[in-house]
Amino acid sequence: MQYHFSSDRRLVPCQREFSCLHDESCSKNEEYQRRISYANPLQKDEDGKLVARVYESLFKRPNRNGGEGGVEHSKKRDVEHTEQQKMRLSALIKKLNLEVSYKQACRYELHKVDTDERKIQFKLESDFSREVYGHAKDVRIANTNRTMAGCTLNEDGVQFFYNRISKIKIRKYVNGTLIDKDYTTLSSADLVNARQQHQERFYCSLEYNNRYIDITFDALRVALNQFENTYNGRILDLQQDIIIGAGYQYEKRGKNKDKKYSIRKYGEIDRLTLLLVNKYGVFCESSYEVTCFNKIMDYIMKNKLYKEVKFYKPYSFTKNAYGDAEWLEDGVIMVKGCKKVGIVEVFGMMGNEEYREKTRLKKQYAEQNKDKFVFLTWYPQEESEEELDAKLIECIEEIRKSAYVNR
Repeated sequence: MQYHFSSDRRLVPCQREFSCLHDESCSKNEEYQRRISYANPLQKDEDGKLVARVYESLFKRPNRNGGEGGVEHSKKRDVEHTEQQKMRLSALIKKLNLEVSYKQACRYELHKVDTDERKIQFKLESDFSREVYGHAKDVRIANTNRTMAGCTLNEDGVQFFYNRISKIKIRKYVNGTLIDKDYTTLSSADLVNARQQHQERFYCSLEYNNRYIDITFDALRVALNQFENTYNGRILDLQQDIIIGAGYQYEKRGKNKDKKYSIRKYGEIDRLTLLLVNKYGVFCESSYEVTCFNKIMDYIMKNKLYKEVKFYKPYSFTKNAYGDAEWLEDGVIMVKGCKKVGIVEVFGMMGNEEYREKTRLKKQYAEQNKDKFVFLTWYPQEESEEELDAKLIECIEEIRKSAYVNR
């Protein structure tokens, strides 16, 4: 902690209208607040509600002429901000997931006297996903009066969804015969190839909640491309992995029998992003993170440590442990009443020079800050899962050694 004493010592309220009176080194200072506001496209308003700034008009079907990429999950601090930062739907979904994960990790602080332990335990994916969907109803899209999940097909012609995907169905006609096939693995290249062979009468749908929902070819193609780019070429595997599909359905209109009137028919997905999550529903950036996060959260649950230990993956520099360093850590472990913070880093990528340099800098940072942090590092291509288990136990014990002593 750093202390700064200004020459003019006085009490200044924290409300926004007084921000110009705070010292330039204060986090409530007007200039500091402006920089944070511009840097973080998902932030809280004056009422404590989350507001998201996005590129797309989510409540209208996308214009496919523009790109749908964007920064998926920025993990480096950008100090120059000449305009307000915005994000794509894919980044918004990931940040929403991690915001709910962070709130879940902090539950033990909110239920100190509650005897119902289920309220502070980690939730498995299905329950966690329902919580993410519920939280989306409170996230307002900037410059609109609508929240992410505040619209319905019947009333607004658009509807948000967040569900685990179990299958992808492709229906096509070959020589007048309908071929209907379910896929549990699918690449963007395979999808495009199938479409090129059957330009006419080619349909796709996703299975979630035990029912199939139609999806446009372009929405599925874009989502598969984004997934493969995020996970270094990894092909979607709905059987081996837990994959969350999130996005928007839009009304699809048809004509009645006399073809005079257009009627609302059913929903069709035209915006989609795909997330790899662990068994507790937390967004992961690799299969190695899935393994590591499962190990950590299983250990906390098995040993009933959720009353004192919290684990989360940060999504913004206001919730990370590195402080002024340039990176976001893969995960954070905190133990109630202890000075040191656990930083989790999964070093799984090989053959990437930029990644190797970042790994070197993080290791250097760890050596320089042993008084503040306990680093839990895992090299999955060199170390076994059993070694990870041992490191985890050692990490939590080392954090406990830094417990505050009442004097």
